[in-house]
Amino acid sequence: MENRLFQIPAECVKVLSKANRSIRLIYDSQENLTDEAMVALMKQLQKFGWLCFLPGEEQIKAEEIPDVSLPKRMEDGDISPAQRMRNVLFRIWEQKGKPTTTFEEYYRSSMEKYISQLKERLT
Repeated sequence: MENRLFQIPAECVKVLSKANRSIRLIYDSQENLTDEAMVALMKQLQKFGWLCFLPGEEQIKAEEIPDVSLPKRMEDGDISPAQRMRNVLFRIWEQKGKPTTTFEEYYRSSMEKYISQLKERLT
């Protein structure tokens, strides 16, 4: 079995916050990569995986990677119902002309309203 861990020296140059509370990370390689490294990197395009970053000059050793129970990711293209709801609320907030409240305030207020409506149905 081939080594599944792929690493290259890189610098984190930008972190962007997105509307759905996810983030976009942008890394630059600090040196020219070998042809083999370029091929391995290109094979990673459009794939889901896990990112480890170790500042400094040392390479990551397998024993340094935390053994944590990670949440199961949904199938590609799927998002959770909660995330779908948040996305729809964001679009409604946008269409209202981004009122004076922040989206986070609007989201929490809307969710409280829906939660209260559901609670009223409880017997």
